[in-house]
Amino acid sequence: MRTLANVTELRTTPAIRLEGVGQIYGAAGDTVVAVEDVSFDVEPGKFVVLVGPSGCGKSSLLMMMAGLRHPSGGRILVEGKPIDEPDPDRVGVVFQEASLFPWLTAEQNVEFPLSLKRTLPKTERLARARERLDLVGLAGFEARYPHELSGGMKQRVSIARGLAQDPPVLLMDEPFAALDEQTRMTMGDELLRIWAETKKTVVFVTHSLTEAVYLADEVMVMSARPGRIIDRIKVDLPRPRTYEMLGGEIFGRLRDRIWRQIRTAA
Repeated sequence: MRTLANVTELRTTPAIRLEGVGQIYGAAGDTVVAVEDVSFDVEPGKFVVLVGPSGCGKSSLLMMMAGLRHPSGGRILVEGKPIDEPDPDRVGVVFQEASLFPWLTAEQNVEFPLSLKRTLPKTERLARARERLDLVGLAGFEARYPHELSGGMKQRVSIARGLAQDPPVLLMDEPFAALDEQTRMTMGDELLRIWAETKKTVVFVTHSLTEAVYLADEVMVMSARPGRIIDRIKVDLPRPRTYEMLGGEIFGRLRDRIWRQIRTAA
């Protein structure tokens, strides 16, 4: 039975916490400091976007949050517990490339990570895969293979796979970068719909300042290498976001502020 103290703790524990996180590559005498002394909290259910100059360590930071790389210093907590290795029950990941298995159907690609959990019956795995495909707008495409899907549809499958085990946190590393502008905007709207329905905590990496402002509750700006957080910008725009906001004064002011920070940091 949960006490009032338990409930209060759950409400106040950050979804993600970074404490003095750093990343150094290379061997002694030939090292590169990619990320240095990064600390921040992300509240549950928030949509946070990371931007910064090329090579500033955005993707490195995301991979450490996913447990795919170990920090050289500091620690990372997800819902109050260390993340030292991939844990799809706690953290889903969507990469720039959809990275689908070409010999599997859309449904089978989403079901694959669930198949690694031997305790889940096949019928339940497939039912969950279909639910996730329906969530991302691909009901009716379960039997299609990756070569039969457009770029945007492949990324929808990738998002469904990232959500397969219902993790509280979803990390996204430039997932729409390879898409044309129209598809990219459509996918942004779809992602916001999915986020609103699932209440996930999202950390999203992008080079597009327009995309950053359009999606985010908060934009974190990183410096050039070694990457540090140099600004945290609250996006005080109402939701749902609309295309009309892109030409508005507030939107333009936020985008300009991010651009000035990146130019200064580069």
